[in-house]
Amino acid sequence: MITGGSGFIGTNAIAYFSENNEVLNIDFKEPRNKKHKPFWKKADILDKNELSKAIKSFDPHYFIHLARV
Repeated sequence: MITGGSGFIGTNAIAYFSENNEVLNIDFKEPRNKKHKPFWKKADILDKNELSKAIKSFDPHYFIHLARV
């Protein structure tokens, strides 16, 4: 799971990790790379309930936090 996966660094992280792993991008902005849309969940990380639901449903093994608050 990557928060802020639609930014510059996040876009590159999604490209790298999605080759061999399941990836979920949590971001309120649409991905820069249109190929990354299947990995995107529109959510605001400041919304505790929304973020909690996304984490529980994806059940990540690893978490990369790149979102700016």
